[in-house]
Amino acid sequence: MSADLSSVAFFFDIEGTLTHEGRPIAGAFEVLRMARDGGANIRFLTNITSRLPQTIAEDLRTCGLPANDDEIFTAASACATYVGLRNLESVRLIISEEVSPLFIGLKEDKHNPSAVIIGDVAEQFDFNLLDEVFRQIDEGSELIAMSRNLFWFNKGRKQLDAGAFVSALELATNREAIVCGKPSDVIFSMAVKSLDNPECRILVIGDDIKTDIAGASQAGLEAVLVGTGKFRDQDRLRVPYADFLPTVADLPSLLTEKLIL
Repeated sequence: MSADLSSVAFFFDIEGTLTHEGRPIAGAFEVLRMARDGGANIRFLTNITSRLPQTIAEDLRTCGLPANDDEIFTAASACATYVGLRNLESVRLIISEEVSPLFIGLKEDKHNPSAVIIGDVAEQFDFNLLDEVFRQIDEGSELIAMSRNLFWFNKGRKQLDAGAFVSALELATNREAIVCGKPSDVIFSMAVKSLDNPECRILVIGDDIKTDIAGASQAGLEAVLVGTGKFRDQDRLRVPYADFLPTVADLPSLLTEKLIL
C-alpha cells in the first residue's frame, strides 16, 4: 500500500534534476511513481523558453517519465499568462517560433512597442537586434523577460542563454526587467494556484540555487537542492535554508526524515 501524499505537492525542476540532456537521471521514474501512487500533486517548473508545455510533457513521457500537459509550467507559458493579464497596448516579440502560439492575440509593434518580450532566440541575438531593443527600452518600452538564466548545458558544454542578453540590456538602459520564469514569483504563484489544494505542503526540488532554490525561498516554499546538474559543492554553504539530496532518487529518505512518509 502506498504512503498517503495527498497533502503534499512537488514542484520539480526538469533538466539537471529529473533529466540530463534528455535522459532520465537514475531513480527519477521511481520518485515520480511514488509521488503519483501516493496522491501527491506534481508540477514541473522549467525556465525553458523555446518549447511549448505539451511538447515538454511529450518528451518526458518519451524518455519514460510520466507527465501530463497541464502539469508543465514554463518561463514562456508564465510570461504569456502574465502579459495577457497586463492588457498592454502593443508588444515586440523576440521569441522562438515554437512558442508563438502562446502569444496569439497580442498586438505586435516592432518599432514603438509598449513592451519588449524576450525569450531565447539563440543565433538571432546579434548587434543590430540588441541595439534596436536597447534604444526602444531606453526610450520607454518595458523589458519583459521569460527568464534570466545566463547559460545552459548543450551537448556537455555551457552555452549562453537569453538571460545574458537581458542582463546586458538592463545594464545599458539602467532599467530592470520584469522576469516571469524562476526565480520570479510569477511562475511559482501560477503553479500554486493550479493545485487542487493550494494550502498543501509544497516542496520545490531543483539543482540551481539562483532559480529553483532562491525562487522557492522567495515564494515561501520549502526548498530541496539536489547534487546534480548545475550543482557545485560550494552551493550547499550558500543556501543553508535548503535541504540537500545527492540526487532526486534520495527524496524518499528526506520525506521519511520530515515525517511525510
